[in-house]
This record gives sequence, C-alpha cells and structure tokens, in this order.
Amino acid sequence: MDENNQPYMELLGLKQRLHEKVESLHAQLQESEKQLESVTTTLALLGYAPQTEIIMGPMRIPETEELKSMTQIQAMVKLAERNHGKISVKGVKRIFLSIGLIKNPKNANNIIFNAIQRSERFRRVAPGTYELIDAGRNKLAS
Repeated sequence: MDENNQPYMELLGLKQRLHEKVESLHAQLQESEKQLESVTTTLALLGYAPQTEIIMGPMRIPETEELKSMTQIQAMVKLAERNHGKISVKGVKRIFLSIGLIKNPKNANNIIFNAIQRSERFRRVAPGTYELIDAGRNKLAS
C-alpha cells in the first residue's frame, strides 16, 4: 500500500510547491506593477513623456479565453478596466486580431472605432485613446 501512496504524496507535494510558486509570482507581479506605475507617474509629472503614451504602454490583458466569449464592446470594457480605465485603438486592434474577435485587419480600426462610438461607454481623451465613462453608471445601465 505504501508504494501506491508514494506517487500520490509526491504529486500532492508538487502541487503545494507549484501553488506557493504561483503565489510568489503574483506578489512579485503586483509589486512590479506598483513600481512601474510610480515611475510612470513621476515621468509624467516631470514632463518627459505625454501622459497618454505612459498610461497606454503595454496593455494588461485578461485571459484570452474570457475575452473570446465576449462581445467586442464587453471585451473593450474589460480591457479598459484592466488598464486604468483607458484603451488605445492600436492596442485593442492587436489583441482582437490575435484572439479572433476581428478577422480582417484591413477593417479593424473602423470596426473598433464604430463600436466605441455606438456604445457611449467611452470618451476620446487623445487621438486613438479612449477612456471608460463612469464604470459604476455603466454597470447600472447594463
């Protein structure tokens, strides 16, 4: 019976170690995001880069499977929520093409722009950059 339990115990041990590793990596990621946000804010305050470019650096993307099951506007709202309430058409286009929410790259900018305009959930803050309008109000309206 000990021989049958040994692989099970080894797997449980491996599972525990992997869980601890995931928790450690999550903590490191959160700390790095805080540091990045601090440096980004400092640079913006010092005037070294336009605010929208700093905020719209690499977009934080939710699980792609989660986005695939959403409408385009739902996915854009989710992306905005993960990125301090802002999205860039260029970033959304890249993500939507990679996960298959938009098939034709030729029409992608128009599709995204029209979806944003029709939704009334975003407002333009800079060329190609949009901000989510009052997330609390949007949840009530949905």
